[in-house]
Amino acid sequence: MNNVNAVLMNVNVREHAVYASVNLTVEKSSHATSLMRKAGQTALIELQKVNLSACFQLAKTRGNDGRGAITNPDQLPKTLAGMEDYFLSGRPKPDGGTIYNRVKIAFNGDEHTFHQRRRNVAEGVNNNVGRF
Repeated sequence: MNNVNAVLMNVNVREHAVYASVNLTVEKSSHATSLMRKAGQTALIELQKVNLSACFQLAKTRGNDGRGAITNPDQLPKTLAGMEDYFLSGRPKPDGGTIYNRVKIAFNGDEHTFHQRRRNVAEGVNNNVGRF
């Protein structure tokens, strides 16, 4: 593999990659999948307020693998099948409510500081996102 390919494959590798609960709150809707996506986008935006390097990595990858990482909220897939690659066990709820997910979050910087700031931001996030 040449150096350009190595750089492209590792562009989204971060210092830390951890699984975290990201619980998304959605309203009752016949468009539950799109509401789940919107809540996921908002969760990523809020995480990036905590740490600009934060991104979602593919949930089933081993270790800190940056391939397929989402750094821009608009990159979150629009289909349920695509979102399942990032949100473990998350299912849209047409009747509304909380969607419980496990997400692989990658970031640079101090891990303890990141989690503390993440908790502080989560306490201030409105019910359109939920808890993470």
